[in-house]
Formats: sequence, C-alpha cells, structure tokens
Amino acid sequence: MPSKLTMFSRLTLGTFSLRYHSNTFRRPELLVRVRGRLNAFDASALIDTGADRCCFPASVAGYIGIDLGSIAPFNLGTVGQPVRAWEHRVVLEFPELQSYSIDAEVWFVDNPTLNPLIGRDPLFSQIQLGFRQSLHAFYILTTA
Repeated sequence: MPSKLTMFSRLTLGTFSLRYHSNTFRRPELLVRVRGRLNAFDASALIDTGADRCCFPASVAGYIGIDLGSIAPFNLGTVGQPVRAWEHRVVLEFPELQSYSIDAEVWFVDNPTLNPLIGRDPLFSQIQLGFRQSLHAFYILTTA
C-alpha cells in the first residue's frame, strides 16, 4: 500500500535551509510578500505551526494601504499579554515558492517588534510541510 505521501499528486515547491535567526537558532523562514491596495511589503517570515493565522506588525497594514481605523480591533491571546489585532484579507505571495500566491485573512498585530509569522490558516490546507531537522532543512509540497 502506498504511503499517505505518495497518494497526493504533488509538485515540490521547494527545499530550503533552516535560516539562522539572531545568529543562534536555525528556523524555517520564507520570503513573503503582502500585497495591499497601494503597495507590497516583503519580509522574511517564520513558519509557525503553532500560529493560527499569518501575523504582521500593524505598521505593515498602513504601508500597503489598509486603514486599521476603519476595522474593529480584537484582543489576540499570545504567550505573553493579549495584544490588539485587526483582521483583513490580503494577497500573500511566496517568491521562493515559484511565486505561489493565496488570498488570506491575516492579522495585523499592535506589536512593532513582531517577527512576521506564516500561520496554519489558510496556507497549510494547500501545502504539505515537512522538516529534515538532521539536515537543517524543510520542504514544501503542494497537496493537489
């Protein structure tokens, strides 16, 4: 019987080295482009399997043309104190993944030091993510 991995019609989107973060830890990071009405913002974002949604500092929203003043904020529970956040639909592009892009509801968080995060929803329903920790690498496959 084939393994679950071989049951998918898959396209490898990429294999990547874990990148050093603060010269200490190797982490899975990808370049993500957040597209708004006015601009696009590029950032290296941590792939965070514990994050529900993709998160970006609130300042990114203003840069790409989203007026957070017109959106009702909510309190987002984090490991530390709850923080204020706003939800908005954007286009996320992944230049390192053959320019793969998705429409996504993301959270803009009132935390200027937040490292951008790639969370589970909606990306993880469209890709398969795997880690080869012994090789300091991770890979991404499409699921269809």
